[in-house]
Amino acid sequence: MYWLLPERGRFITSTHYRNRYPRWLERFNQRVMPAIAEEPVWDTGVPERFRSLARPDVSRHTNTTAFTRHSHT
Repeated sequence: MYWLLPERGRFITSTHYRNRYPRWLERFNQRVMPAIAEEPVWDTGVPERFRSLARPDVSRHTNTTAFTRHSHT
């Protein structure tokens, strides 16, 4: 069993499951994860003239780090 540790930008496991990472996971963490984990620049593809047509975001889960983190907030 493996899970993503966002702070380190890599998949990890517990010694309960494995004492060592398999070679494929080490390679994935070294070669693939840096590109996935880097901070992307968020940009809208919506032209400025159409942005006023969007509905306001009223979800209780946005604009708070209690439920989710957004790199663009």
